[in-house]
Amino acid sequence: MESDVSDDVKATGKLAWIRRINWWLALVPPVVLVALVLAGNLRYNDRIQVYLELVAPYLVGVATAVYAVRAMVTRNPWHLILTALCATLLCRELRESAAFSWTTRGVFVMLGAIALWAALWRRKLAALPVDWLHTSWLIAAFWGYALSQIVAKRVFSARHLAIVPNEGLIHSFLEEGLETTAHLLLILTAFVGMWHRAAHQAPKQ
Repeated sequence: MESDVSDDVKATGKLAWIRRINWWLALVPPVVLVALVLAGNLRYNDRIQVYLELVAPYLVGVATAVYAVRAMVTRNPWHLILTALCATLLCRELRESAAFSWTTRGVFVMLGAIALWAALWRRKLAALPVDWLHTSWLIAAFWGYALSQIVAKRVFSARHLAIVPNEGLIHSFLEEGLETTAHLLLILTAFVGMWHRAAHQAPKQ
C-alpha cells in the first residue's frame, strides 16, 4: 500500500510541470487560424501574403538579436541555444537569397548540430531553474510554427480532414499568416521571463 502511494506521488511530481504552463497561450495560433480562414476571401490576400513574406526575416532577426542580448546578460545556456535556434530560423527565411540558398538543406544540419549541442550540455541545462513564464510563451511560439507546417502539408485540404473551406485557394495565405504569428510570439517570448543571471541548482540525487 505504501509503495502504491509512493509511486502515485512520484508520478504526480513528474507531471507537475503541466500545471505550471499557461496553456491558454497555446490558443493564440488556432484563434489566428480561424480568423485567417474567415478572412480568406479578401481581395488583398495575395498582397498581404507577399508583405508577410517580406517582413518575416526582419521579425526573426529581431528575435535573434533579443535572445543574443539576453544570453549575454543572463549567461543562461538555454538562451544561447535559443539564440542559435532563432539564427537557424533566420537562415531559413533568407533561403531565397543567393547567399543563403544553401540553407534549404543546411537548416537540417544546423538543427541537428543544435540538438547535439543541447545533448552535450544536458546536465548543465538540467541544473538550471525553470522559467515557467518564458517556457509557456515558448511552447505557444513553437505550436504556432508547428501549426503553420500542418497547413503547409495540406492536412486541412479536401483530400484529408476537409475542414477549411476553399483551402486550395488560401492555404499559402494561412501558412504565412501563422508563421508571422509564430514570429511575433517568438519576439515576445524573447522578452518575457527572468533576465537576471542564471543560478545553477544542485543536481538532484
